[in-house]
Amino acid sequence: MQHPTLFDFVMSHHHETTSPLAAIFFSFGVPPKWAIDRVRSLKRSSTLTGSPSQSSVPIIFQAQTVEQAEQAVESGAADILVAQGMESGGHGMPNLPTAQLVSCLLASKLVKSESIPVLSAGGVMTGTDIASHLVLGASGVVMGTRFCLSTESVYPELSKQRMLKASGMDTIRSTGTLRASSCQRLSSECSIVPWCWLYVQ
Repeated sequence: MQHPTLFDFVMSHHHETTSPLAAIFFSFGVPPKWAIDRVRSLKRSSTLTGSPSQSSVPIIFQAQTVEQAEQAVESGAADILVAQGMESGGHGMPNLPTAQLVSCLLASKLVKSESIPVLSAGGVMTGTDIASHLVLGASGVVMGTRFCLSTESVYPELSKQRMLKASGMDTIRSTGTLRASSCQRLSSECSIVPWCWLYVQ
């Protein structure tokens, strides 16, 4: 997030809803100081009453590298770290497999010194996957693609069926639309169209 007006727009939309603000999620680089300061000035809403509490809104930072994670911790932009590995769907960075990135973050002296929880993201689809990451040392997992198949998902049935029939060998990474990123998608004749855009067809 690079523009204060965009942040204000997002927050104004939240104020129009009745859902309590539980956390702020950042990805693709450490947010600027003004953004961190604005989030730190927000008070976390009570999940029971919806009224502000004395604690600030926690920041969840999704990192694709150890360097990103440590920069976020040093900047005060990470109460929780998400280790996004190369198996993750959608936009990401083809650096390390999820399990390896989680291990590296857990081994980071800076992360350990601050006692920051690390969550796994990427390639987590089943209960067995969740258990394996918990055994590895992660405090939890972040799942995205798995919920594309849910009843509440806006994906068309055709897209859901294609995802159900696909295996791990049917995905490739291609150049994404964001700088320094790539996109995990289903392999098809439309080599320039990320799988996450299938729902618009």
